[in-house]
Amino acid sequence: SYDDGNEQGDKALTEHLNQVGYVGSFNIITNGWENLTEAQLANKRQIYAGHEIANHTDTHPIMFDKDKETLIKLGIDENDIPLIRDLV
Repeated sequence: SYDDGNEQGDKALTEHLNQVGYVGSFNIITNGWENLTEAQLANKRQIYAGHEIANHTDTHPIMFDKDKETLIKLGIDENDIPLIRDLV
């Protein structure tokens, strides 16, 4: 599983994984994808073909600096908030 990569790095990684016969899971930040051309989307499809893709988030908000109310609005369970604070 791989998070927060960029297209160039992900391309190199998927090429390597393909060569050795492994499948990767890529958690991708999708902010801006709605503005991509069909050619750009086709390029992304080619890079990640045969691998698992997940939407990491649209904007990847920084969670540890959010107040409790905001975290709850973002769908964070109130019991998990101390865990986020401990990451800092």
